[in-house]
Parts: sequence; C-alpha cells; structure tokens
Amino acid sequence: MTVSTGGSGIAMTDVFLTVLNMSVTAAFVIAVLCLARLALRKIRAPKWISYALWGVAGFNLACPFKLESALSLIPFNSTPIPHDIAMQAIPRIDSGINIIDGAVSGSLPAAMPMASVNPLQIWTAVGAYVWLAGVAAMILYAVISYVRLLRRKDSVTTPFVYGFIRPKIHIPGGISGEELRYVTLHEQTHIKRRDYLVKPVAFALLCVHWFNPLAWAAFALLCADMEMSCDERVLRELGMGVKADYSQTLLSLSMNRRILRASPLAFGEGGIKGRIKNVLEFKKRSRIITVAAVAFATVLTVGFAVNTASHAGNAVYNSPESAFASLSKYLLIDTNALSALKTPYVGDNSAVGKIVDALPSLDGELTQRFFSIGDDYGTGRAPYTLTLYYEQNGTERNITALPKNAALLFALIDNLEEVSCAFRNTPSGGELDKAAYTSRIAVNKEQIGDFIGNLGLTWEDFRNDFETAAAAVFTQSAQIETPPPQPMFALDADNGDKMTQGKE
Repeated sequence: MTVSTGGSGIAMTDVFLTVLNMSVTAAFVIAVLCLARLALRKIRAPKWISYALWGVAGFNLACPFKLESALSLIPFNSTPIPHDIAMQAIPRIDSGINIIDGAVSGSLPAAMPMASVNPLQIWTAVGAYVWLAGVAAMILYAVISYVRLLRRKDSVTTPFVYGFIRPKIHIPGGISGEELRYVTLHEQTHIKRRDYLVKPVAFALLCVHWFNPLAWAAFALLCADMEMSCDERVLRELGMGVKADYSQTLLSLSMNRRILRASPLAFGEGGIKGRIKNVLEFKKRSRIITVAAVAFATVLTVGFAVNTASHAGNAVYNSPESAFASLSKYLLIDTNALSALKTPYVGDNSAVGKIVDALPSLDGELTQRFFSIGDDYGTGRAPYTLTLYYEQNGTERNITALPKNAALLFALIDNLEEVSCAFRNTPSGGELDKAAYTSRIAVNKEQIGDFIGNLGLTWEDFRNDFETAAAAVFTQSAQIETPPPQPMFALDADNGDKMTQGKE
C-alpha cells in the first residue's frame, strides 16, 4: 500500500481553514479576556475598560494577518492548521506545542492508498459548506428580525436605537419626566460612542465564527459591558443620588421585550438583573484603581494584537522533560509528539503514516514523498517491512541518520522487522514509480539493536522512557564513534546493479 503527499488547495476550503486558524487564536484570547473581566469586576474597575477590551477579541476574529513580536501573549503559532493539511499524506497541525500537536494530529485520518481523494479533503470540503451555510443562516436571521422589528416598532414598549447612518431613538409612549431623561441620556450615550455600529460589526464577526462557542460568549459579554458602561456614564453625569430611581426605570422598562430580544442588532435594556446590581453597587473609583485597570488592559491589548515571533519555536512552551529530550528539540526531533504515535502494527497505514511524517529529515538533500508497507525484497520479512521513498535534490547523499531514524521506527512500531530506504535521482512528479528508485538500503531490527547497544541503550529503554532514549540516539551518536549497522542489503542500479549482502 502506498501514500502520496502531493496536491493543492481549493479556494473555499482555504478561506474556511483561514477562519479556523483565526478562531483558534481568538478562542484563546477570549478565554483570557473572560478571566480578565472577572479580575476587573473584582476590583470594581469602570465598565468602559471591560467594554474596550473586547476590541482586541474582535481584532483576532477579523484579522488573518498580524505583526510578530516578542511581546505577544499568544503561546502558539498563529496558523496551527496548514492550508495544505488536507493534501498531506499524514496530516499534522503545527501549533508549536508538542503535546497538543501530537494529540490532535494523531486523531486525523491519513491518506488512503489508491484513493482519488484524501479523507481529510472530504472533511474539509464538507466543513466548508456547512460553515458557509451557517454564515448565510445567521445573516438571514439578523436581516429578517431587524426588518420585522422596524415594521413593528410602534408596538415595542422599550426604548432602543435603530438605524446605521442616521441613528434614531425609539421612545415608547408612557415615558415621561425623570424616566424620559434617564432613557434619553442612556440612548444618546450609545449614539455618541457609535455603539450602533459596534454591535452590527460584532454580530458580523459572530456570523463568521458561529461554530465557536467562545465567540458567542464574547458577543453576549460585549453587549452586557456595553449597556453597563452606558449606565455608569449616566450615573457619573447625573450623580449618585439617582441610583434608586434609575434602577426602578430599568426594571419597569424590562417588561414585554420579546420582539426586541429577537433582534441581535437592536439596543434594548437587556441583562436587567446584572445592570441593576451594577447600578446599585456603582460608586466613584479611585484614580489608582482606574490607572491600574487601564495599564492591565493595555498590556492585554498589546500582547494579543501581535503574534508570537516565529523564531521563538516551540521549545518555550513544552512541559518539563529530561535534559536529553530538551536537547533533542535543537536536533529537530519532536520526541513528545513521536511518543504519542506508537502503534503495535506495521499494517496500520494511518498510524504508520503519522510516524513517518513526524520523523526527522534523513538529509537536507533528500525529500521523502511516499512510503509503502509489506513490500517483499527477498529477505523473507514481508509483510513486516516498511519502505521510505526519497528523491534526491542535490548531488550528494548523506544517509548517516538512517540508523537513528530506523531506531525510532522500530521503537514505535511493535511488529516492524525491516526498514528500507529507496532513492531516485530525478523528481517523482507526484507519482510513485518503484522502478525509478534505483538505489536501496535496508536494515533489520536486530542490526539496529546492536547500533543502540553501542550507545548503552536497549529496546526496553524505549518502552520505559521513549523521549529520553530517542533523544539519546541523536545526542550520544553525535558524540561518540559508533559504526553504522551493516545493511542487510544495498542495491545501486547506477553502479552496475551491484548488491552487497550483509549479515542478518
């Protein structure tokens, strides 16, 4: 069975994957902002600070491109889902956090041999259509509900702002005196701050990210903070003596709001219980609290408005590990992710494919595009064999890393008995032609057992602590002179088809 890694993306799935990447980053930002909001409420910071903070969440939901900086508070890559993931033979995410990459990548389906499309291509295409249908449904609902509200506004018994170019305030009949004063000042505050534009923009972002539950939470909390910050503005202007009367006005206007609740674009007196509590507890804050809260919000805004610098790598964000495993990161081996990919069967095409994809590069001049399972080269070890196919990019070939990679494969695939590497000097063009691979070298588990034995390791060491043992293969073998294992056979058709037979 054979797997290819070629292919290209489709426009709509590219957009869908871009939205997914933005949503992943924004979900983290929103989660932190929710905690920050609790902290600000604890110190009774002005609500306008919490309201303003949601702008950085909107920025992450809306902007696919951001600057990179060491000041970033986002602890992972901004595009964890590569745009060609559906075309990869062994799909893999790259968040920069090994434990997450290993867990998520291990659950993704690998390419199916001889299939016209990869399973993940189907998943992403279906996901893109479902996402687009959800966006259309959300927009349709918003338009219909808003039009319905405008047609029936005379029957709405609570004040609200409507209109996007020249906003107006709807004042129901029966409101007069101090109530009218409170209502008018509150709604005018919305207009002065351009809240009648902020809320539609926020809802538009929610339409795009409708599948993200944290986006819904952000929209709800944004609306709550918007209203409470307006209430506080009214109280600061009219004085603390109107708190009781203002609360009573909120309560009396909260009845019969069913039509208004149905429209996500209108401004009503929503969240009455929380607003009344906030009004009754409202008092003038000390300058120190306000300055501290603004400084805190500024740090979050700057930190979440930029992405993690790409040179930071993933070494910073992994959990503590042994010295060998830590050093292995600089040798381009992800022991954490590899350890999570163990499989008992070489015949498990999906599992083996993920392991092959996670292996360190054999050589910078070689590109591995295919693998096959169970090929018989006359050694009697089929079907417990694995062949990796390489294309040569340069004029030199360095395969000194072969025994190291083979050690990882034997440690990760329980019933694997033979690893073979096949080479060709010309590009494959995305098609596997086994006859074009004119050079081949193979080793078996016993030979690699001798190799790791020279490093003071056994297969039991890999079973007990894979990360430390795997890292030791790449560190100790670079520091001591360890003869490579004699290959079981080596074939070079470019050299007279000469085959050298080694010991088994």
